[in-house]
This record gives sequence, C-alpha cells and structure tokens, in this order.
Amino acid sequence: MNNFLKSNLHKILNEVTKFDYPTDKYLSLFFKKNKKFGKKDRLFLSEIVFFYLRNKRLIDYYDSKEHTSDNKINHLINFFENFEKSNGIQFFYSLNKKEKIPIDLLFSVPGWLFDKLRKDFNESFAIKFSEFSVLRSNLTLRTNNLKISRDNLINKFEKLKIKASKTQYSPHGISVQTNINLRKTDLYNLGLFEFQDEGSQLIANLVNANSKCTIVDFCAGAGGKTLSISLSMRGRGRVYAFDISEKKLLRLRERLNRLQLSNVITETLSQTNNRRIKRLWGKVDKVLVDAPCMGFGTVRRNPDLLWKYNEENLATITKDQFEILSQASRLVKPNGELIYATCSILKEENEDIINRFIKANKEFKIKEMDYFFEKLKINEKSNFLKTFPNYDQMDGFFGAILVKAI
Repeated sequence: MNNFLKSNLHKILNEVTKFDYPTDKYLSLFFKKNKKFGKKDRLFLSEIVFFYLRNKRLIDYYDSKEHTSDNKINHLINFFENFEKSNGIQFFYSLNKKEKIPIDLLFSVPGWLFDKLRKDFNESFAIKFSEFSVLRSNLTLRTNNLKISRDNLINKFEKLKIKASKTQYSPHGISVQTNINLRKTDLYNLGLFEFQDEGSQLIANLVNANSKCTIVDFCAGAGGKTLSISLSMRGRGRVYAFDISEKKLLRLRERLNRLQLSNVITETLSQTNNRRIKRLWGKVDKVLVDAPCMGFGTVRRNPDLLWKYNEENLATITKDQFEILSQASRLVKPNGELIYATCSILKEENEDIINRFIKANKEFKIKEMDYFFEKLKINEKSNFLKTFPNYDQMDGFFGAILVKAI
C-alpha cells in the first residue's frame, strides 16, 4: 500500500472510530467526495476498515503492548494481509499458541457482552458467536416476485458470471458471492431484487401478510421489511410505514418506486400520539414493531455496533422498546396480531420485553409458531423465531407474534 492510501486509511479510521455515523454510510460519502480512488482502492480500503472494526480490541491490544502507535497503519495492514492468507478462524487460534489470550479479547468481543452471552446461553454459544463475529457477512437478496421468479433471477446472475444460490429457508431469498457492485447492474435498476438478509426476510414472513390485510410497519426505517411485506401482498391491500426519520422514509419511497409498489403509505411520526396513529387505533390487522435495538445480531455487517454501545445503554434501549411496543399495540384490532422483532440476540431486548408486555397487557397472548416453522421446513419447537449468525448463516434476529383477544 502506498503512502497516499495509508494516509487516507488513517483519516478514515480517525472518523469512523468516533462512531457518529454507520461505517458503510461514512465510506459511501467519503468516496463520493474523493473521486480519485479507483474501484480496486475503494474495495481495499473498505475491506481493511471493516476488518479493523471487527478486530479492533485485539489490534489495539497488540498496538498498546508493542507501543506501535507510529506504525499502527503498517501493523493493521500486515495483520489484515496475514488473515487473508490464512484459514479464517484458525488464524486467531494460531495467535493463541504464542500467547494465551482470553477468547473475548482474541475475537474482539467486549468483555461485558461475552459474559452476558455466556449467562443467557452457555460458554459454547459465547465462543461460537465470538468466532463468527470476525467473519464477513453473507450477501443476501430478496427477489421481486412480482417481476421475476427466484429461479429465473438466479439464471440471470449466472449469465453475468455471478455465483448465486437459493437461501435455505426464505422462499424468495438468494445468496450471492461477488465483488461486483450489484446496484450498478441492470437487474437492480429494473427492480428485480432488493438487498435483505435472510433473517430479515423471515421476520417479514412472520407477518403472513395478504392482499386483504391492513398492515402497519411501526418502525419502518428505510423499509426492508416494508418492501418484503408489500411484495407478499402482491402490491395490494394497504401498508402504513411509520418512522420518526423523514430521511429514512425518503429512502423507502425511492425503493418503492424502483420496485413499482404502490400500496404503501409513508408517514413521519413527530410524536407517539400522531393523528394517523389515533385514527388507526383498534383497526389494524397486523402491526410489526421492528424495534430499535443494540443490533448485535448484525455485528458481522455492522461491527461498529460493538463499540458504539455498552452495557449502560441497555436499560435505556429496553425502556424505549417496551414503550414503543405499548404504543403500537393500541393499533391492533381484536383478533389482530402484534409482531415484535429485533436484530438483537440479547434476552433483555427480546424474551424479557415480551414477558413484561403480556404481563401488563392481559388481552395479548403469545401465538405458537409451529405452523410457521412447518411451512418453511425449519426444525424448531419454540414460541419465538430466533436466528443466530453462528448457527444459521444469517444475521441474528428475534421475532414473536402476539394475538389480541376478541
């Protein structure tokens, strides 16, 4: 790597480690402002930045131990190149032969999080999760089934020499292996697919939407699940997409236009007693609450989350989750469904929220999921949908369905 790239890598790392913005968004803006980087340099810089964030704790440990602050970039590059030549996870265990390093430090997981995973699950789970947190995430797409079948879309990718295969559980998902920017392909511009992790697709499937339903996506964000729900309804029925961020909803409207979906109404919420919400009280068939969370189920994709949040944030986040779920529950009509979801794997954000909610709201009961697991051929017996990157080759998600009494 030449000095120009090293200098810019140093500049990028100084900014992303402030954790003011998601890393992928910062990099996108950085490269838009700096047109001098070629495709190869952009890819390399992006890869090494995410590599650092996935391994931040271990790399910082070595830097502090060896007092290499002046050569931090060189050390990072060497570390990255050695990992790329290695056999994945075994690279880290080879380091452990030279010096006994605790597992949480070896795989750069915050100590408090490792202890919590060990408590919530067990030692084996905590280790496996830590191992997978240093690996790249899968690239998964959601087929626009209104325009093309999954099989035909896979064939089109293969003609472009892009390796593509069906996801294991989601009926519309495609796993893709490529370094090509898929957003610049005709397939994307024609609206034949959207980017969406398989776990996220399964959460949208929990809604079990049809064209006769009225659906509310209460925390829609940029609308990945909104789009999937709308496609399941074949562009019919009515979907309301609410969020407090107008910027995110603007992005959702752009995505809706590209997929040519017209059954979604977006609305920015300024407060929880918004007029639209009050008009819909007790009238909605199904309400999805994809609650804001710590997001640790997505750390392969968003490693900055490991350093953005700490244990002290958990109480505030769970308080917000409970309040949002409570507000959204008012919209559900009798015999309607309230679907709660997060991309977290922590019990405080998942099972604990559900248990607190049904204790405080006796009219809601947990719906069994046997039918859902049988439909997607998932060998699971549980009242909750739970996916884990270390076991399911997808992001970590939690989902629960609550039915309101008649």
